[in-house]
Amino acid sequence: MSRQEFKDAATAQAFTVEDPDLYDYGRTLVHSFAGPFGADWDLAAVYEAIDAAAEVRWARGAALSHELAVVEPGGRRVWFDVKAPASPTASREGTS
Repeated sequence: MSRQEFKDAATAQAFTVEDPDLYDYGRTLVHSFAGPFGADWDLAAVYEAIDAAAEVRWARGAALSHELAVVEPGGRRVWFDVKAPASPTASREGTS
C-alpha cells in the first residue's frame, strides 16, 4: 500500500468541526493517541507525519478504531483514528 493510499484513507475518515462556538471551528481533524495521550491533528499534519515516517502500517485491533500506525524516525508510534480497509492485502508500507 502506498503512502498516498494511507493519506486517502485518512482524508476519507477525517472530520470537520462545524460548530462555530468551538475553538477548532472549520478545522479538518483526525484524532490520534501516542501512549496515554490523545490529540486532534490537522489533516495536513497527518499527511506530513505519513511522509516523514520511518514506517506506516495498519494495526488492526491494536487501539480500538485507531488503526493507522505511524512510526516516526525516532521510534515514537502514533495511532490515528482511521479504520483499515477491508482488504486483507492492505498491510504495511515502510521506507527502504
